[in-house]
Amino acid sequence: MWGVRMKVVFIHPPPGEVPSGGHEFNRQLVAEAARTGFPLEAFPLSPEESVAGEFPSEPGGIVLWDSLFLERLAAHPPVTGGAHGLLVHYLPFLDPGLDAHSRRGWAERFDRAVFGLRFLVATGQGAARRLERRYSALPVFLCEPGVDSVFAALRRAGPKPTAGQPVRIATVANLLPAKGQLELLEILARRESPPWEWHLAGDARSDPAYAEEFWKRAAHLRLAERIVHRGVLSRLELARWLGRMDLFAFPSRYEAYGMALAEAKTAGLPMVTTAVGESERLVRHGVTGFVVPVGDSGRFRAALARLVTDEALRWRFRDALEREPPRRWEETFGDFEAAMRAVDSSLG
Repeated sequence: MWGVRMKVVFIHPPPGEVPSGGHEFNRQLVAEAARTGFPLEAFPLSPEESVAGEFPSEPGGIVLWDSLFLERLAAHPPVTGGAHGLLVHYLPFLDPGLDAHSRRGWAERFDRAVFGLRFLVATGQGAARRLERRYSALPVFLCEPGVDSVFAALRRAGPKPTAGQPVRIATVANLLPAKGQLELLEILARRESPPWEWHLAGDARSDPAYAEEFWKRAAHLRLAERIVHRGVLSRLELARWLGRMDLFAFPSRYEAYGMALAEAKTAGLPMVTTAVGESERLVRHGVTGFVVPVGDSGRFRAALARLVTDEALRWRFRDALEREPPRRWEETFGDFEAAMRAVDSSLG
């Protein structure tokens, strides 16, 4: 079906306990390959782990590295045969949360990692365009994430809110400075009516200092009792939970794509988000939600206020979301398969 010679070895980190969009993308990629019989060999490897011997690749085959191996590739370029490529989940040198010196350092490491590679796979349109401009000699393939069908299924079963119940605001992101939870906390501190609850899902262990600062500030503002931290949820748990929420607030400063937005959108949640990743494609401003510039707390506050206070507006946005089918993981894998075919053909 795919030719006798074609084989793809996918080197990726084990999922571990900390969830991320990149880990979910990798999991779905491996699952779709198994489902379709695509010749992909998953090779889980810790970024810090040494490798004895050669990777399990055929001479002249394709080796795809997850972008969490950037620093390893920068220090030790691939020595095995075949066409090596990089699956780019994010571009660290664009992270506005880093200072200029750190961004330059990441850019240099990225350049060293890419040197000697034969192709790049980007998981977002904006990232793909950046890569094409920076590495014009390399083919760049676009494979944007899909959304698990469980989010749409449980949206259809979601109950309407009970009269007098606090407006339930959801945010899905690990507790990190780049995700903007402290900024949203300050915005919510100025909103008294109607009553609201803020529900967060995501890991709080990645940056303990930031998590401690967040909860200290919440206690100081006397908001801790109105905040519910759900922690790490499975896809099924996340879909069920989002189905009970009223709106989605996403104050992130930097995203490569925005899988949390895509899942919340599929769950039928009207939202206010910063203009990060592919948010301006995922959210139709004024139709299914609001998109505001990163760092503009005044506009974020105003947009959130409209959604919190106007139930009719939220239901209009929900109705509009019903008419926007989600991207399926099968489509993502179709793009990936086409990319691997193109790379395989280039091997001669």
